[in-house]
Amino acid sequence: MGGNSYGNSKVYIFSNTLTKVDKPFQLINKNVKKTVDHIKKEEGKDITLFGGGELLTSLLNLDLVDEISLAVIPVILGKGIPFVREVNKRISLTLVKSKTYSNGTVELSYEINK
Repeated sequence: MGGNSYGNSKVYIFSNTLTKVDKPFQLINKNVKKTVDHIKKEEGKDITLFGGGELLTSLLNLDLVDEISLAVIPVILGKGIPFVREVNKRISLTLVKSKTYSNGTVELSYEINK
């Protein structure tokens, strides 16, 4: 099962509400664990997820995430969308990389301890 290409990357859209997407995208709205497990076994580079906390939480709860990278930006908003919510178990992380930028942003990469 290959995804459609967008530039040099395959692009998959996860949705609970969409029933179809335009090419070159591929919709994933059923059998998420089975589908992502299959994608992870394909040849190629790492899978990068761009999405909100709800999608990340869903994938964490299905044990589909191997590493989390996040940027801490030096601005206090007071409100916002949680990074994750309602994970079904405690998840331990190991810091594997950090980088500090001149504007004070810190990029952190954590491996999921399984």
